[in-house]
Formats: sequence, C-alpha cells, structure tokens
Amino acid sequence: LNISDSPLDLLCGAFGECAPGPGEALSGDIYTNLGGRKSELTYEEDFAVAEANWDLTDDILLTYLYGYLKGDDFIAFDSDGSPTNFFAVRRNGEYEQNSHELRFTGTGDIFNWQVGAYFWDAESSDLQIYEPSLAIPVEFPDGYSGTSESTSVFGETDMRFAERWVATVGFRWIEEEKTIQKTVVGGAGARTD
Repeated sequence: LNISDSPLDLLCGAFGECAPGPGEALSGDIYTNLGGRKSELTYEEDFAVAEANWDLTDDILLTYLYGYLKGDDFIAFDSDGSPTNFFAVRRNGEYEQNSHELRFTGTGDIFNWQVGAYFWDAESSDLQIYEPSLAIPVEFPDGYSGTSESTSVFGETDMRFAERWVATVGFRWIEEEKTIQKTVVGGAGARTD
C-alpha cells in the first residue's frame, strides 16, 4: 500500500494532491515547494559586546564583560507544501538579551585562580497568525511571551604541585527562572531551578 495514494493521507485522499511515493515531496524534489502561499523570511539583528580590564595589583586582574543582542524576525509559509490552500501561517518574533560578568583573576607561581558572577536576562515574544484556509476558515492569531533570568557565581583554582602536575578545583552555582505566557489561547507557566 502506498501511503501517498491512501485515503488516510488527507491531501492525497480528499484533494488529489498525492506525492510520488512514501516519504517523498509532492513536487518530487525536497527543495521545491508547491505551496499556494509564497514563503517569506526576514531577520534583523543588533548586538554589542564590551570588555574592560583593570590591573588591581601586579597579580590580580578585574574583568567586566557585557553582551547585548536584539533580533526581529518574520516568517510566512505554506505548511502543507501543496497547491491546495490547506494550512498557511505567518509569524512575527522579537528577542532581546543582556548579560553581565564580573570576574577577578589571580596569577602566581603556585596558584592561579578566578572568581566571579554572571547575570543574564532575556525576553521574547511572537505573534503567529494562521491564515484563512480549508483547515481554518478565518484568520486565527496566537501569541506568546516569555522571560528568562539567570544568576550564577563561579570560582576555580589551579595549584601546581610539581613541575608537570596541576590540580584544579572549581564550582559554579546557577539559579534560573523562566516564565511563559500564552496571550491568545491562554495558559502560563513559570519555573525556577
């Protein structure tokens, strides 16, 4: 039984849009889409990274790192990939994050070490619109927004106890909090680890 010729395949059985064979694209080429809606994709990104270093002593360095990223994207596509207008969607998404790291580094003949703290926060949202089609008769929006925050402290030390041997001990403690909110269909959640 060829599943693409089976009434179990909705596009094939109900609309006559049958693929050449199981696991094959309707067009016969995985890189060719026969969708009734033109696919679109745009992405814009701004980012910045900064680093500052201060020599507190001959052996101790203070470093501050900052990172920023903001991205906006738009995508639209025909999900079923057939000429029948069955299921098409367009989506706008936004994402922004900031990070800060403060680190002390010490160097010496026997011990090398570092300790520091790291802070990260991000927020994102998107609005997805299901376009009118045979599957959904009217335009239907659905969206979500989310946040993520992370705080960590860390440390590490190396001890050279012989010419060819170094012992390393370190730790990292992280606390993360994530939230999500579905804005149209409803639902929300939060988690802290």
